[in-house]
Amino acid sequence: MKRPFFICSIIALAGLTGFGAPKKKTVKDASEIYAEVQEAIRNYNPEKATELLDEYEASLRKSKKPAPAEVEILASRLVTMNNMLDRVQKIAVVDTFTVDSTAFIDCFRLSASAGKPGIDATGIMSFIPESAREVFTERKNKDGWFRLVSGGILDDGTREVLDEISFADAGEDDADDAEFNMRYPVLADDGETLYFAADSENSIGGLDIFMSRRTENGTFTRPQNMGMPFNSPYNDFLYVEDHESGLGWWVTDRNQDAGKVTVYLFKLPQGRVNVEIDDSDLRARAKLNPVSVSLAPDRADLARSLDSLAVDEERSTGECILIIPGGKMVFSGADLNNPQARQALAELQQLNKELADAEARLQQLRSRFGNGDTSVKGDILNLERRQQKAYESRQAAVNKVIKLEK
Repeated sequence: MKRPFFICSIIALAGLTGFGAPKKKTVKDASEIYAEVQEAIRNYNPEKATELLDEYEASLRKSKKPAPAEVEILASRLVTMNNMLDRVQKIAVVDTFTVDSTAFIDCFRLSASAGKPGIDATGIMSFIPESAREVFTERKNKDGWFRLVSGGILDDGTREVLDEISFADAGEDDADDAEFNMRYPVLADDGETLYFAADSENSIGGLDIFMSRRTENGTFTRPQNMGMPFNSPYNDFLYVEDHESGLGWWVTDRNQDAGKVTVYLFKLPQGRVNVEIDDSDLRARAKLNPVSVSLAPDRADLARSLDSLAVDEERSTGECILIIPGGKMVFSGADLNNPQARQALAELQQLNKELADAEARLQQLRSRFGNGDTSVKGDILNLERRQQKAYESRQAAVNKVIKLEK
């Protein structure tokens, strides 16, 4: 039977134009595959990320391009992440606070026994335990990497020279040669447990939170990663346990826009309990997203317990203002020898106050804008520009103090 003329014409046309022909398979380039690797990591799917990483390396080999140095590190971190998902600690979240990344320390409300963390005008963290007999802080080594240092505080308040903290079994390489940062040291109220953040080869971030214990000879044991949910593929840091209130705190920039961080407040557990491997909320508990899966049922009562803590009236003047290169910590003008440096410090403190007031005003405006008041948009942009100049002025003031004192 002959086909109708119009059907034959359509078939012929299809053959000429490719209409109806199978589509060519789109070939992804290496950069697209690598983006998928990162997405799998953000979704806490190390198995998928590992498969994609193999595909990424194969794509590079096919195009005769060398694999970047970070591929080996990333592969190691994926193994670490996979192991962490087998041991996600179950915690009860009491509250969360989303704040500017320069203001997170202001959210912490701690009892005296938990010690006093502080951040100076240059962003350097210092911590003084309740005993006030030693201080823990951070400084850059000769290669530009942050390292943890500590020193004693004598009865008259004199501060000893800061020495780098030594970790036993740190690895084959000397700590000074290791290319990673160690920051945000906090000594627990037991006087032995040290918490800090690092972006070492044993991290899955960014910065991860680690813990170590002080030995009899004054060194610290090999650091242990705190695991999930405290750590994530992002930056997690400044972990503090307050046993007097029964609450813990830490900071993270997971799930946040640039310039913002989340402060988590959680109930300190009596002992470690891990989430069951087959729990349908395992990844949600690991990511704390949504946080509702980990909320403490008695969180309202726990949050009210913070009201019983006495407000530390000395906090604004008792924290470290800046650190002179070489390790000298400045808490007040009395710590400076040069009269002109003391005057410059007073100017710096006034700048810090003005910046804090402006930050509070900016936060209010952003809140109004977030609630639909678009009329404040211009005010926000103007204030942000002024803030940037103010930060530059503050850095110049810091440099002036340091120059005069040296």
